[in-house]
Amino acid sequence: MPDAETQLAESIWSRWEELVLESKNVDASLVVVKRKFTEITVTQIGGFGKEIQEFHERFKMEGPGAIGRNLEKGKDIRRIDRQTLVI
Repeated sequence: MPDAETQLAESIWSRWEELVLESKNVDASLVVVKRKFTEITVTQIGGFGKEIQEFHERFKMEGPGAIGRNLEKGKDIRRIDRQTLVI
């Protein structure tokens, strides 16, 4: 085995240990960010759940099945709902 390859092979383990240590340091430095991200995500999930629940109730009360045979009115309601969900 040429000298360059031997040196490379011998340095792999120390480089691996350096990478492991660096990854642990990065992980430790992100603890605060991870907690904040989790809090924000949980809050957003709660808000989204509430929005979906309100939409579901409105859909049951005002959706296509609630307006009878007026297809134009049903189409208008769905257009409004689509706009609401996109925002």
